[in-house]
Amino acid sequence: MPLSQAQQKALAMQWKAAAPALRKARHADIRRQDNARVICSLDELSRHVLKTAKSRNSSGFVQMYRVLSRSAHP
Repeated sequence: MPLSQAQQKALAMQWKAAAPALRKARHADIRRQDNARVICSLDELSRHVLKTAKSRNSSGFVQMYRVLSRSAHP
């Protein structure tokens, strides 16, 4: 059921009032981050993906171009 205009306005005002607290929480989360650990984790994840991913012949762009060119010329 769609919200009435008054309900929409009340919801928007609620989010606007919450914005400063959300901003403080976001900044606190950022300050607590251990960037070195995050970078190492991303490096390990990247290495795992490269080791386990199947190689592809192409990115798919060539196949997409072929399909689109076929549909343009019936």
